[in-house]
Amino acid sequence: MSLFTPFAFYQAGGGPGPYVPTNAEVVAWVTATGIATDTLIEAVDDFVSGCKTDSIWTLLDVVYPFVTDSATTATIKDQFKYNLVDTTTFELSYTGSSTVGYAGYTNGGAGAMIGTGFIPSVDASANDLSVAVYTTSPNPGADVIDIGGGVSSNYTYISAGRFASGNNQQISTLGANLQRNLINPTFTTGLIHGNLNFGTATRTMYQRGVSVGSNAGSSGGSISQRMLAIGCFWYGNSILSATSKQYQFAHIGKFFDATQAANLNTRVNDLQTAVDVIYATSRAVGIDPDAAAFLTATGITDPTISSAIDTLVTDLKGYSLWSKFNAIYPMVGGTSTTTKYNLVDPQDTDAAFRLNFVNAWTFAS
Repeated sequence: MSLFTPFAFYQAGGGPGPYVPTNAEVVAWVTATGIATDTLIEAVDDFVSGCKTDSIWTLLDVVYPFVTDSATTATIKDQFKYNLVDTTTFELSYTGSSTVGYAGYTNGGAGAMIGTGFIPSVDASANDLSVAVYTTSPNPGADVIDIGGGVSSNYTYISAGRFASGNNQQISTLGANLQRNLINPTFTTGLIHGNLNFGTATRTMYQRGVSVGSNAGSSGGSISQRMLAIGCFWYGNSILSATSKQYQFAHIGKFFDATQAANLNTRVNDLQTAVDVIYATSRAVGIDPDAAAFLTATGITDPTISSAIDTLVTDLKGYSLWSKFNAIYPMVGGTSTTTKYNLVDPQDTDAAFRLNFVNAWTFAS
């Protein structure tokens, strides 16, 4: 009988290797963020490809996917801050308390926000603007703004559940005197998406890709001359109406029509669904997504083994070695089922390099 210990196949050249993004924007984003988890990279790459297929990518000036493969707060904030469309522009800045992790960005309430650096009067196209956030937090029953900025009569903001005048309202205000108020909105989670055509003074609000109303009125001033901030209304140089809500995605760009808004909602939902699958175990136990995928596939729940696998993966990524491996076999768990899986790609297929045992083998933890 021979005793086998954990081993790995190192990628010296050729072979399947790590996932290679098909979009140049994603290649740049991976380089900037340092994200090394193939499934996350592929999910983001699919989002970009889908938006290009739907001819809406050019309407997106700024996209923050809020995905991570780290458990370290400082690293997560660094990964969250980059604009997927162009990593050299509109880098996020953090103010006040916040929580970041596999569940996205959670604003810290009073005094907290993340600044986008995007000033509509400077950075938006001449006459139109689109702003959106994806949130899983329900209406907080308070006067809060999801994303906004401005001063005096020149402002831009959207809210998926502002509490004003004693009524539970959904308000979208994009440009002075353009707003939509709904009493008791059907839903306040998902993709909240406001649009303004400032030239025609038309404002349209979408939730989950469905229009909740459109109106027109006098322009009443110029478009916002202050930076847009996520999690509050950046009014002048003050943080107003700050939220304690959780966000998984944010976007700033150009005006969307009804079909384009529905397509964006589909693509964002597809991204969130893919990320939710990747994070299913990670969110529950707070470990690296690749380690979590392996533990889910093997059915291993032992905390000592789980911690060891997580440490192995995070250390390899920390030393920039993870992407160099085609296969790693930790050989833990004490059964043929737990031993056969490839940590790099823990699928029960030959294409994922699972082990196949011939004749009699003995397994032990």
